Amino acid sequence: MSASRDGSIRQLANDGQPVGKPLYGNGGSVGSIAVSPDETMVVSGSEDGRLRLWNVKEGRIVGKSWEGHTDAVTCTDWSPSAQVIASGSGEGAIRRWNPNTGQQIGLP
Repeated sequence: MSASRDGSIRQLANDGQPVGKPLYGNGGSVGSIAVSPDETMVVSGSEDGRLRLWNVKEGRIVGKSWEGHTDAVTCTDWSPSAQVIASGSGEGAIRRWNPNTGQQIGLP
């Protein structure tokens, strides 16, 4: 998987060839992506300060974008159990999210 300034997320084969069509979330430049431990989902963080959860096989966003950051999201990661997603942004905050609901867990 790769993230791009053009706002896309692309899946690539081992030889670097594209797999399927690029995914666009309309949040501007994508600064960070993280693949779920089971490799079925991807979370992306964009310059609009929002996170988006993607179903890789279906090539679509799951639910609405997640709001909470006030600056571009620059890092994302999944917990090993896939029960928590962490994100960081230019505002200096780290937030934790429930991937099933898109709701924040606790305070930043």
